[in-house]
Amino acid sequence: MLDDAVTAVRHGSFAAAVPVLAATRGDPELRALRVEALSRAAMGASTAIERLIQQDRSNPDLWLWLGRTLVEQAWQLKPDVRARAVQAHRLQSFQQAMDSARRPLLRRPPSSPPTRCPGRR
Repeated sequence: MLDDAVTAVRHGSFAAAVPVLAATRGDPELRALRVEALSRAAMGASTAIERLIQQDRSNPDLWLWLGRTLVEQAWQLKPDVRARAVQAHRLQSFQQAMDSARRPLLRRPPSSPPTRCPGRR
């Protein structure tokens, strides 16, 4: 199920991931694993998830997936220990990308109850 959804996302069929995430709403650990895999598959194509959100703004799965994908994309910008001039610019880009990832992760549709995060009691 997850492997098929990851393959579909890599081939541009983002809607295939929606039921895979929806099925995990009662299992935070499985949800975390699936959103991680789907986010890595969607790296560089977060606008496709944003288009899905335009069709269903109240779907918490899409907001979670978008936020996690933006976090994955931000980590690609994080500088390593190379030249300082390049490092400063990349660090600023990384920080801006992480800030943009925060918004979808903090958003909760008004009609839905809060969901539990893995590891929180």
